[in-house]
Amino acid sequence: MKFWQDWLSGCIYHGRWRDQVHRSVLALKLLTFEPTGAIVAAPTTSLPEVIGGARNWDYRYTWIRDAAFTVYAFLRIGFRDEAAAFMRWIEDHASKQVRPKAPGAVVFTIAGDKQLPEQTLDHWEGYRGSRPVRIGNAAVSQFQGDIYGELMDAFYLSNKYVSPTSYDAWGKIRNRLDWICENWQRPDAGIWEMRNRQEHFVYSKVLNWVALDRGLRLADKRALPADRAKWMRERDRIYEEVMTRGWNEKRHAFTQYYGSDDLDASLLIMPLVFFMAPTDPRMLSTISAISESPRQGTRPQPRAGRSEILRRVPGKKARAGTSEVFPRHRSVEKNSTAQKAPHLSYGHEAESVLSTLVYAATAVRSKIAAACPASTTPKISRGVFVLGSTPQYA
Repeated sequence: MKFWQDWLSGCIYHGRWRDQVHRSVLALKLLTFEPTGAIVAAPTTSLPEVIGGARNWDYRYTWIRDAAFTVYAFLRIGFRDEAAAFMRWIEDHASKQVRPKAPGAVVFTIAGDKQLPEQTLDHWEGYRGSRPVRIGNAAVSQFQGDIYGELMDAFYLSNKYVSPTSYDAWGKIRNRLDWICENWQRPDAGIWEMRNRQEHFVYSKVLNWVALDRGLRLADKRALPADRAKWMRERDRIYEEVMTRGWNEKRHAFTQYYGSDDLDASLLIMPLVFFMAPTDPRMLSTISAISESPRQGTRPQPRAGRSEILRRVPGKKARAGTSEVFPRHRSVEKNSTAQKAPHLSYGHEAESVLSTLVYAATAVRSKIAAACPASTTPKISRGVFVLGSTPQYA
């Protein structure tokens, strides 16, 4: 007990949500593997999204995306050792599995390898009869283009608040950013880990922009060698393409992928990573569209094989226990500004950005409450969606 009390005393957040922040950061600490510094996405496997459903995945591994957001959370409230340990894991373990001319891996074991073939345990009935029970995860073979943005942001923050990026690490970063310049136009499986197709997901394009932007910032701050002209040119090309092909004039919103009519709440990250201002008319229009009640028909009915993002409809059409409005990322409370906490890479505008996103989440919650029966109305608690008393990670 004393170990945990002493460790938690390092938290520099003393705001309104102190108890919730402490419980959340303890959970994140429990997801770290001290011998290597790896951060797993969850300690469990095959807990179903819906009781009796088949979407039961094994999350006992390190997803680059999830871990990078966790690094941000640790740094935001003063836990630099855990952030530093993860960055060492990247350099000492995960980087050894990366081939310079190939897409980077999405998920690793805590030892830093990619040997996690997906299997089903047919002799296990699963949680409350929810088959199949899976071990391993086929996402390891997917191309998810967004991971470079989250990872580069983590490198940028680590360089600024933990320790300077080494020359050897910078060499690998340069090679990957050059690769992004040549490959950001490729479709991918996206943050939603689509198993049946690839698309030009807007979220992935935005995070490719983040990767190049953070690379440029890092190079300038440290006077590191880089092909700045090339990185800047491709960064700006991504921006222009997202603003033209990612914007849906009919919906007056950014949509899930180029040519799609589907809304995607993962795009609420756009102002948080400074892709665009939270007060930009297009961003405000996107937030408004996402916040609309499903009963008002803001989203076309899904066809076979299409994603179910933002599907939350009343009565028999509602899928009990689903939580698809937001991705798995850890959210940040509006009032979570830590005393003496660094502004990280998001500068003095961070609070207005967070306020906008929290407002959007609150609006979504109120619209859902109006559209759903009281017995199935989800709540937002500690960064997760809660249905009844069971937290459902979105």
